[in-house]
Amino acid sequence: MKLKYFNYLLIFLSVVFLLRLLSSDGGFSDYLQAKQQLNEIDRTLADQQQQNSLLKQEVNELQTSDEGIETIARQVLGMVKPNEVFIEVIPLAPITIQNDSEDESLQKDGPRDSDQSS
Repeated sequence: MKLKYFNYLLIFLSVVFLLRLLSSDGGFSDYLQAKQQLNEIDRTLADQQQQNSLLKQEVNELQTSDEGIETIARQVLGMVKPNEVFIEVIPLAPITIQNDSEDESLQKDGPRDSDQSS
């Protein structure tokens, strides 16, 4: 008889612990969410470490060669050597022609005098 009650108590406690594990208060869902956050942080860390490595390499190149410093001085600061002329090419935005306004005026007023003579 005591063994029967003990089994029921054991089953009841197992169900309670299982429900607690699956509940939203620090349960399995929180574990999965924390695991997902950890994966995102690991990816961000890997990206940052790669960027840090590239920056260290660039700093090392700038410290060891004059060509890198000269390139930065020319491109960023616009510096030139003696007897050189700095020319900056500024790209222009493409010109777009809109014919919508002319089409609307033709529909409202009819053809213009210059259009009728041809």
